[in-house]
Parts: sequence; structure tokens; C-alpha cells
Amino acid sequence: MIAAISVSGPIDRMGRRPGVRWAADLLSAADALTRRL
Repeated sequence: MIAAISVSGPIDRMGRRPGVRWAADLLSAADALTRRL
């Protein structure tokens, strides 16, 4: 099984450095998904 988590949107909402803003949330979601699989 393969799963993907994605964040997308306009630059006004995402910010100029989305990695800094969203990295912790994405890693947390990936860990939760991994535990459930």
C-alpha cells in the first residue's frame, strides 16, 4: 500500500516558505498514517 499526504494552495495562504510552516504537521500526519497502516 502506498499513501501520500499533500498540502497545496495559493502562495498567499501557504506563505513563501511552506516547508518551514508545514513540515512538523506533515511529519506528524505521516507518522500517524504509518501507525495505522
